Amino acid sequence: MVNTFVNVRGIELANIVDRVALALEVLCLAVFVVLGVKWLATDPASHGFTLDPLFNAATFDPSLVISAVSLGVLSFLGFDGIATLSEEAKDGRRGPGRAMMASLLIVGTLFVLQTYLAGCISPDGAVFKDDQGNAFYLVAQVVGGRPLYVVCALATALSWGIFTALAAQTAVSRILFAMGRDGNLPRPLAKVHPKYRTPYVASLFVGVLTLVLVLTFGQLGTDTISLFVNFGALTAFLLLHVTVIGYFFVKKRDGRWVAHLVSPLLGMLIIGYTWWGLDVPAKVLGLIWIAVGMGYYLVLRYVLRRDVKLGG
Repeated sequence: MVNTFVNVRGIELANIVDRVALALEVLCLAVFVVLGVKWLATDPASHGFTLDPLFNAATFDPSLVISAVSLGVLSFLGFDGIATLSEEAKDGRRGPGRAMMASLLIVGTLFVLQTYLAGCISPDGAVFKDDQGNAFYLVAQVVGGRPLYVVCALATALSWGIFTALAAQTAVSRILFAMGRDGNLPRPLAKVHPKYRTPYVASLFVGVLTLVLVLTFGQLGTDTISLFVNFGALTAFLLLHVTVIGYFFVKKRDGRWVAHLVSPLLGMLIIGYTWWGLDVPAKVLGLIWIAVGMGYYLVLRYVLRRDVKLGG
């Protein structure tokens, strides 16, 4: 409900909350990095800095790497939500695209740094062999004691429970607003608050729907729900690669083999392999969701006779 309040009040308040969250998360990471580097350089129990966390031929397993991609999708999912704020950006045409690329580069670099240090601190995984679910926190405890364990765990809880959900609700509410404005969803979703100039109906709807879905599907477990989210993301990214080939290379015939044919094909192979490895419950839920969407489109197009433009 806090996230819903922030989104209804306006993008300025959401921006302030996001900036505060980012500052706290970066501060937490900085503390871990500083203490981690100090521990690796000075502690007698340290194995020092090594390249093994990046690549170890003795333990490298391609199938394990591919299976971890699904977890990576969930960890980095959300950068595409920047595109939903194009109407509120200063440079709506180029700004969101540049912001997405910059966020991927920055977050990816920080994530590699974090996991590299963790791998150097416990290269054999002995620190967390009995509690893999709290692996990073236990590694943090090695270099910073119990206080750093608690701080890192609290930072993750706040990030996933509040700040990430806030960004997701902001993005989804904007999508519903646009679809309502275009007549592809009920028109009330396109209502804008007279004072705060936000799609308040869409924000309230997302908040209520999220609560209902958590209560309904909570019994499936967080792992299945996460994989269900990954199903939607991977499917969307897969279709995005298809459209790049179809629009630029086939329809426009721009002749850019690498950018608009080879690169999308490689992306489709990686995404398709990862998609195939998702759990069955996630696939079933995802396919049902796709079927519902297709049915809704057919009703709009052939029953209500609306000129629906997919992706338009």
